[in-house]
Amino acid sequence: MPKPFPPEFRRDVIAVARKGEAPLSQIAKDFGISESCLHRWLKIADTDDGVRPGVTTSESAELRELRRRNKTLEQENETSHAAWLSSCVADGGSEGGCLVVGRSGGQAVVQAAQEPVEQVALGGGVPVVVRAGSC
Repeated sequence: MPKPFPPEFRRDVIAVARKGEAPLSQIAKDFGISESCLHRWLKIADTDDGVRPGVTTSESAELRELRRRNKTLEQENETSHAAWLSSCVADGGSEGGCLVVGRSGGQAVVQAAQEPVEQVALGGGVPVVVRAGSC
């Protein structure tokens, strides 16, 4: 992938193109870029300036960051949940227990058991009963 042009260069090219004093093909040639590149830059600038509807550069960057953050939080939640379930299974000597009654959106649906229970089944969306101290 070629190195991106500096933002100042893009702004200068867009300003010249918007003046309309020369055809876009000539402006692109004079600045050493392709005509399709110039059209793309103009389209992006029009969107960023509110002339054309669409997602602005800053909105796109924010959305990208929010998606990245959401993915990180989902991974942390999965890890935390798996650790909790492991500790629930490992705590075999406590009274009471946790009853995993199903799955929703990739997460276990857990209810507190009213009496001590033993481990019945584990994983694969199959209901799981484990003996543990607290849920």
